[in-house]
Amino acid sequence: MINEATRLFIQEHCHEDLQQMALKYSKTDNGVDMPMALQQIAGWQTACSKLPSWAARQEIIYPIHLSMEQCSGEATSRYKAKVARRWIEEHGIRGPLAMTDLTGGFGVDFTLMAPLFDCATYVERNSTLAAIVEYNLKVMQLQNAQAICADATDYLHNMAPVTVLFADPARRDQHGNRTFAIEDCTPNVKELKPLLMEKAQMIMLKLSPMLDWRKAVTDMAPYVSQVHIVSVNNECKELLLLMEHPNGQVDTEMEHRGIRLVCHGERIDSRGNSTGIMEEELSSTRQQQGRPDITQLQLEGMYLYEPDAAWMKAGLFELMEQQWGMAQLSPNSHLFISNTYQPSFPGRHFAIIRTSTMGKDLKKTMQNVSQANITVRNFPLSVSDLRKRLRIKEGGNTFIFATTLWNKSKVLLFCKRLGDGFRHMTH
Repeated sequence: MINEATRLFIQEHCHEDLQQMALKYSKTDNGVDMPMALQQIAGWQTACSKLPSWAARQEIIYPIHLSMEQCSGEATSRYKAKVARRWIEEHGIRGPLAMTDLTGGFGVDFTLMAPLFDCATYVERNSTLAAIVEYNLKVMQLQNAQAICADATDYLHNMAPVTVLFADPARRDQHGNRTFAIEDCTPNVKELKPLLMEKAQMIMLKLSPMLDWRKAVTDMAPYVSQVHIVSVNNECKELLLLMEHPNGQVDTEMEHRGIRLVCHGERIDSRGNSTGIMEEELSSTRQQQGRPDITQLQLEGMYLYEPDAAWMKAGLFELMEQQWGMAQLSPNSHLFISNTYQPSFPGRHFAIIRTSTMGKDLKKTMQNVSQANITVRNFPLSVSDLRKRLRIKEGGNTFIFATTLWNKSKVLLFCKRLGDGFRHMTH
């Protein structure tokens, strides 16, 4: 797909600035396919942090920028493979196992899930993208995988049943505008729900992180059994739904049974390596701990917690209070406090050193504070406005949380950073 002169050019210039290269080599005529070279260098540079395993292979071909932008990161794809493997093991399903990815894209999710199955089929309607992935599957020596260029809905109607179906409906309309609702995406999996359930024992849907998970469950009822909310570096990336019914028969009671809700957070460094993971299945069956009385609090000396993005997305704040023995500062602040330190809480941890109102005591409290990291939650000023008001620079070891308490009073909490709840990993 790439001639030798172009490949050598890519290897020689892959670390250079793309804009400068486009100007400097625009008139190069030495057999180099410059548009292809620039596309490959741009793709490789993106892959270095987003897809480090891909970047480590010189033979990989990369698609246009939009496809690289839309594809999953390696961390979230690795998690989807973990979810699929756990589902297979928990259900005791024996081979031969088959899976189909109806919306293949650049194939990152497919490539990491395919090794779990005896037969894996990638489906993509864009012929250029499908050809790139077919080539890359050979580079990666995935012998059990095949790539097919076809429309997802057309293929779904004619395919043989499989163990697992995966779909990531395109979240852009015909004009290129972003869409979020399930029925506005392509394919419309809400409309295809009965057919999906005919074709697989389990369907995994990757949906927009902008969706409310409760609404998504309602839309895909009565088949949703698990919901996974996935964050990377404290940014909610994906909403995953697992759909199933036992023994290939529709279970009319499934709509009313408890749904397994899992929050997964991961920390990734600049090279794409995972440096920490935290995961929690939110359940009311967990042993409840004593919750502090928020009307009797002296905040100085207590501990403050800011939930990770995945847990924030779940929105089960009262359940989090119960499970970790904490209290929310107010219903809309989504900041938690405890009398004793809870190192396993999923999010940022702080010790409250001192507090201040926005009144006369502020000047005294701000003495010797020339810089701080500011977070605003349920507060009338923005971060930039508050920073101007306090006349301090960004950074340093002091963290200021500007928020509203249970009694409606506005307060600044001056804190020291403690931890983040991650299980740390080394490479």
